[in-house]
Amino acid sequence: MNYRTKQRIFEKKIALEYEHIYYFICSRVQGDTHLARDITQDVMESIWDKLGQLQNEAALKSWILKIILNEIRKYFRGLQAQKRSLFFEESMDRPEEAFEVPDESQPDILDLIIAKEERDLLMKAISRIPDPYRTILELRLIYDYPFHEIVESLSLKEGTTRVYFCRAVEMLAEEYHKLTKGDEDDGNGI
Repeated sequence: MNYRTKQRIFEKKIALEYEHIYYFICSRVQGDTHLARDITQDVMESIWDKLGQLQNEAALKSWILKIILNEIRKYFRGLQAQKRSLFFEESMDRPEEAFEVPDESQPDILDLIIAKEERDLLMKAISRIPDPYRTILELRLIYDYPFHEIVESLSLKEGTTRVYFCRAVEMLAEEYHKLTKGDEDDGNGI
């Protein structure tokens, strides 16, 4: 694949997915936005580096998902290696992200804060759902994957995928209800 073709595909199809990729990764790292940005950047670099290997543009989303999951696994494998090391331990506690004030051209600040809180609450509810339900839910709702691509990416049967999705939606409703009612438990209440 020549450079111009690679650049065209990246700009027209992949760069537009940056926000979806970021939110998917953010849900996998329990809302750690700094870490999610770092992993998202690694994913985008990996996509660029491997773009020449893409065989079928129709399978682009599945291909991107595999890269995302590999980068997340790579991060957690590295984290486990750090934990095992006696000489290099890193605290798992991360400081909360500082509140970013939007510029004056944006709409009412109160609406933005409420929307952010609702999105954060939804992401927290999603993070409480166990795999593979969570993965299917994220791919379908956040990343807008059609079922046939989820089936291909996760190597599941289509019927199983649809059943898992329905169960995941029920779990999401339950977890969201718990969070909005202030019924905090250990996060495993399914």
